[in-house]
Amino acid sequence: TMTAHSQNTRIISMNGGFVFNAVCDFCTTVIPAEDGLKEKLEAAFSESGLIQYHLHESDGLIQIDAKGVSAHASMPALGVNAAGVTFACLAKAGFEDDFVRFYNSHIGTACDGSGVGLKIADEFGELTFCNGIVKTENGVISCSIDIRVPVTLQEADVRKMCEGKLSTEQICTMCQNRLEDSDGYIEIQTLTEPLFFPRESPLVEALYKAYTDVTGDTANEPLVIGGGTYAKSLKNIIAFGPEKPGMDYHIHGADEFLLVPEMEEAVLIYMEAIKNLLAI
Repeated sequence: TMTAHSQNTRIISMNGGFVFNAVCDFCTTVIPAEDGLKEKLEAAFSESGLIQYHLHESDGLIQIDAKGVSAHASMPALGVNAAGVTFACLAKAGFEDDFVRFYNSHIGTACDGSGVGLKIADEFGELTFCNGIVKTENGVISCSIDIRVPVTLQEADVRKMCEGKLSTEQICTMCQNRLEDSDGYIEIQTLTEPLFFPRESPLVEALYKAYTDVTGDTANEPLVIGGGTYAKSLKNIIAFGPEKPGMDYHIHGADEFLLVPEMEEAVLIYMEAIKNLLAI
């Protein structure tokens, strides 16, 4: 997790998002009005892909209300980032601002970390990069950044990404130094080790067998996802829950749900899982 900050902005207020680990799906922004700016913003937002937007100008100010699409931070490309789109439209409309420039060049809407030199992938998936919250407070604008790193990433890969020869302990400092300029800076809050068990491990086999024995589904293999989960709190543990492939449960979003039949089926799967684990 990282946070981008800046005091160098003409944005009067900007607030959006509920949690750091989901795509920012709404954003309200207030900026100084300029001749013709509202019309240029209207043109930019009309091509933005947002679900809804509204611009209101009065008393020398323009208020922008943007509605995007929420998505889990491990799959940010499935959402539409209301804050990211707003920053992009501000730049497109010609609103000159240091942090707008910083956000668009370092964060943006790409979801792959390319703006900070962190675009990378392994056989299990790509790095994901998600802005969840944006806010202004005491003259400082900031936004949260949630990153899920490919699970097999090695220290040498990180060194290559950061274009330096550093130990793991030094990587955070180097990234922070690289991502600081007159327009803003990015601060790293946490960096955790990945949790990974090979497909052939007894733990994965025991849990997968419980799933297939109850459901009969052998087409879908175990997944490697960019989820932190409670599992990292203990050794030798894997997140194992009742989510079916192809179903959008609105995870971390409005109206998150789980079907009752799937909960009932999960009980049977857990019973088999416990028996299989005891047999290891």
